[in-house]
Amino acid sequence: MLSLKKVLTINNFIVFIGALVFTLALFAPTRFRTVCPQGRISDPVPGGSCPLFIDANQDQLCDYLYPTAIPHTSTFEFKFLTEAVIFSLLLFASIIALFSKEVKIQILRFPFLFISLVYFGVLLAKKVCPIATLQALFILKEAVVLKFPIFLIFLLPIITAVIFGRVFCGWLCPIGAFQEFIYRVFKKIGIKSPKIGKKWRGFLETLPFLVLTVVIAAGLTAQQMLFCRLEPFGYLFGRTRDFIPLLLLIGLLFSLPFLFRPFCKFICPYGAVLALLSHYSIFRLKINRKKCTKCGLCERICPMEAIKKQKINFSNCILCGDCQKQCPKNGISF
Repeated sequence: MLSLKKVLTINNFIVFIGALVFTLALFAPTRFRTVCPQGRISDPVPGGSCPLFIDANQDQLCDYLYPTAIPHTSTFEFKFLTEAVIFSLLLFASIIALFSKEVKIQILRFPFLFISLVYFGVLLAKKVCPIATLQALFILKEAVVLKFPIFLIFLLPIITAVIFGRVFCGWLCPIGAFQEFIYRVFKKIGIKSPKIGKKWRGFLETLPFLVLTVVIAAGLTAQQMLFCRLEPFGYLFGRTRDFIPLLLLIGLLFSLPFLFRPFCKFICPYGAVLALLSHYSIFRLKINRKKCTKCGLCERICPMEAIKKQKINFSNCILCGDCQKQCPKNGISF
């Protein structure tokens, strides 16, 4: 008789393959369209509301409007370089705080999240978005790399995930910050989080990888940044004013008092990439078995539910530091 773990693994694999086949079948016929990948007739405003806006010939019109391809520039652009430098410094400071022997320094995480929410969320989300860059890689290819500062903001969290884990998710993601602040406020007034059963959790934790598959398939086959058109935080940060993202945002807002970062846990495709890489990270949090008294406190307080039976699932861990701060024996460290 198959164990529950094996059943969940088989089901997840079937769902994954099914989603991939369905997505390819859905988007493949649109590959040969001659219209704009976003389906727009015109986009006269530079940048407009289209995340694929390119204007190589500087005529104030999106190049995708033309019946024949327009050669794009092959030189590096350094627009948003200041923003990339600020992001790099914040990320570097986050890593220093993580490795500090003084655990209390990790209180800096909340100011960093607030800065990221305001600066990279409210002020810059229309122009700097790692999720949009992830999708654009499969459509614009090397043109994305040429927009060097924006590409750097996308690339640095990936590099740090390979070395240290999901530093970006826990310390600098504006989407994560918005969700976490709301959740923690409601937590302070006594609202409890429901426990999700193992069966449902196994399926829900597979969803970000399914979304990532759809994002890649949509980019390769339909040349569409599909997720940008549906993402609820695109509406919150002003990247879109479509009706569907608004509905999704409303639904997400209702869940935030009860679930810790539901978008990060169950939807975000960029988070799925970082989770995969974090699984193989060089440095990682571990529980010292000699110091551990098996009190189970770390498992109970971990908001990402990344700790089970004195083991840390580093793919799920966002390095929030809650377990380190609360461990009575100081038994959790890098």
